[in-house]
Amino acid sequence: MTFHIKELSGKYETKHASLLRNSEFIYDTSLNRKANQSYNTYQWNVTKPTSHTLTFHTLQDFETGRIYLPAKDLFSNQSEYDFFFSKQLQTIADDVLPMNQALKGKYFDLYEAMQNITGQTIDSQMVTKQAKEIANIEDKVMFNLYNYMNKINKKRFTTDDNVLKLRLNKHDIRSLVRENAKSFYKDEDLLNLVIENEDISKQDAKQFLEKQMAETNSKLTSFVNNHANKWNIDIALTGDSNKKLKKMFITNDLQTANDRLVFTTNIEFKKYKPVPSIPGRSTIINKESLDKAISDVITSYMSR
Repeated sequence: MTFHIKELSGKYETKHASLLRNSEFIYDTSLNRKANQSYNTYQWNVTKPTSHTLTFHTLQDFETGRIYLPAKDLFSNQSEYDFFFSKQLQTIADDVLPMNQALKGKYFDLYEAMQNITGQTIDSQMVTKQAKEIANIEDKVMFNLYNYMNKINKKRFTTDDNVLKLRLNKHDIRSLVRENAKSFYKDEDLLNLVIENEDISKQDAKQFLEKQMAETNSKLTSFVNNHANKWNIDIALTGDSNKKLKKMFITNDLQTANDRLVFTTNIEFKKYKPVPSIPGRSTIINKESLDKAISDVITSYMSR
């Protein structure tokens, strides 16, 4: 999946607008359904005024909720920290990474690393439970979207050179959000996430969701009722020779009287790439090694 911002104006304009316009953000994932694991690549490419790339990976186990980060990415991105972050971080990386070469072939266990850094114990059973709840919610969102698309009048779809096209307007988007809100108001997975993260009762969680959904609906209605506002989502679907979905290109164009945000999302379904094995204890960075690396970072920072 490739994400690209084409236009930023008005309130969306930032001091980094030029950088964002000349950037593309790539997310690539490979899913092993049998093992319920995925390997994900996150890449930020900048094309102008000079070419720069920042790449990180995660290995995720959906059964346990654990996320592993290959330490080698810290080394492979070493020359880019000045451009993407700061000169200070570049200097620290140049100091610390050569002293921690032993980490290069290992993984950070995000769950354990957070415990070591914060000094707080994380409930592993809760991590596993919430990972499954989030996965269930994602499946339901996609199901709701699929159902909504099937209800749209077929005359609104057009075909151009074997590409199926559809435009959703601001009224469609409001309807889609409302349908999702109705299905999730009493959804057990979403309720449980709110209960667990907000530490509140089930009744309070229902009221919390009801309030959030009411506020969202109110803002959307206000946006839709303003004739100066536009929100179009153009979807283009391309199939392969077997009539299976191969590509999806989405253009999101959000406009008000003074502001505009346009971005594209290009989704391509590729051949399966094997997912690396979940690292064993010997290839996971232990507390001693992590503490040393953190100490080296602090020492380098304080010496500046």
